[in-house]
Amino acid sequence: MDEEKGRRKDLLARLMEGKDENGNKLGREELTAEALTQLIAGSDTTSNTSCAWLYWTLKTPGVMERLQKELDAAIPDGVVVPEFETVKDLPYLHKVINETLRIHSTSSLCLPRVVPPGSGVTICNHHFPQGTVLSVPAYTIHHSPAVWNPNNDPIFDPEIFNPDRWDEKHLTEKQKGAFIPFSYGPRACVGRNVAEMELVLIFASVARMYEFVLREEGKLETREGFLRKPVRCLVGMRRRRVDEMGVDAGG
Repeated sequence: MDEEKGRRKDLLARLMEGKDENGNKLGREELTAEALTQLIAGSDTTSNTSCAWLYWTLKTPGVMERLQKELDAAIPDGVVVPEFETVKDLPYLHKVINETLRIHSTSSLCLPRVVPPGSGVTICNHHFPQGTVLSVPAYTIHHSPAVWNPNNDPIFDPEIFNPDRWDEKHLTEKQKGAFIPFSYGPRACVGRNVAEMELVLIFASVARMYEFVLREEGKLETREGFLRKPVRCLVGMRRRRVDEMGVDAGG
């Protein structure tokens, strides 16, 4: 095996390759801090979103069945965890992911920004002087009827889980700009690409291989802090049979 093939290609290896603004590699303490941030922040947010996805897809009639039909057509027989390339462009899967991130904003609290020294800033015709602490609460924006249901159409009520709102024929530029599950700008979530890849693979693998029954009654209870952590989501599950996957049972 040559040197290139033997090199590590995991997250730690990429961090070790990183350099600061002066071209120096990260020290041990910096590497430890960055690695822990990636592990803790990434695992909590992904698990919270996965729980919310399971709840809403099972609660909303037809969503899981439609998702499984798309996955059955895309994933080869016998594959348990598909390659990212196989599922990364599936349209309905991405609609379900986006709608989950919209209706359950896992980082829903305001991320504060301070107006810098100077003449202040004017946003939406409101002037804020220097030193004012501003924030953009993702949950509020993601549930705003003015953004997500300007025509008062019942099927696009922002409190309803509807992946079809992400069809290009329905989606407006205002909605695209208001969708900020990973925050926005230079201080946005640095792990966005990793998180999106994780969600694609988790949702695709779990939905393809298992059948679920929602046992949780009522609303999905959450514990509010920096993250919106679901308290629990009770489900029944079993492995899907071959014939349920749209696969030839004799194959």
